[in-house]
Amino acid sequence: MNQKNKALCEYILAQSNELTKEWLNSREESPSIYSKNAAPHHEKRLMEQNGIFIKFVAENFVSSNEENLQEIKKWAKNVAEDRASTYTPIQETVHQFKKFRNILMAALEDFIQSVELEISMDEMLSWNRHLQNTVDFVLELYSEKYYQVTSSRMTAQQEMIYELSSPIIPISDYIGVLPIIGDIDTERAKRILENTLAQCVEKNLSQLFIDLSGVPIIDTMVAHQIFQVMSTLKLVGVESILSGIRPEVAQTAVQLGINFKDVSTHSSLKQALHDHDFRVKKVN
Repeated sequence: MNQKNKALCEYILAQSNELTKEWLNSREESPSIYSKNAAPHHEKRLMEQNGIFIKFVAENFVSSNEENLQEIKKWAKNVAEDRASTYTPIQETVHQFKKFRNILMAALEDFIQSVELEISMDEMLSWNRHLQNTVDFVLELYSEKYYQVTSSRMTAQQEMIYELSSPIIPISDYIGVLPIIGDIDTERAKRILENTLAQCVEKNLSQLFIDLSGVPIIDTMVAHQIFQVMSTLKLVGVESILSGIRPEVAQTAVQLGINFKDVSTHSSLKQALHDHDFRVKKVN
């Protein structure tokens, strides 16, 4: 083992708490976990997380083994999840990496000036490059994990939105209404198909009114997806009725060659329910 590298590793580890305090003392007021006014438990967590980071940086001067690599990967994942949970923008964390990199560089300079060892210019440059590369490696690792965490959360949120945007409302034991609002793309149409089929089976429906009055545009793709939903429902014994196709939308559909002649369509949900003998008694 290179004794100079070992001495540098031990120096950084010995300075760990002081380096972290210097970083924390440099914080400014901001609406994030990095604010100098952050809650004490946030500051404690930052100290613990930074301690693990410093340990990896220091020990990486001595050896880069699989155990250390797995530990820093776990660290990056945990920190990414933590920052995502506090809605900390990635650019804020990148800024903090940059600040602490400068603190580590200053610590390296202090070691070179204070240690009683002969250190060549090549060794200084090598340490500098190694430190820069190590911090960059951890930053890239963190960015990758942060992207994975936030993407996973966005996907889960989108799934929930899709489910909430296509609810089937039972209006009798065997009849339901599916109001569709907003634009329909391929992904949303797929979710509507899946959710509608599942809900109709679960609710034991035999008739479903699909109201499109909230859909601004119906093109060939949207029409195809709607027909696919209706065809699939027919296979499980559910009759589908369309309502709410506005005149301008119907005109566009005709111009695009979309044929609704084999589909039961009505100008409004009210008219569709009336035409299918669904009536509610007037309350006197």
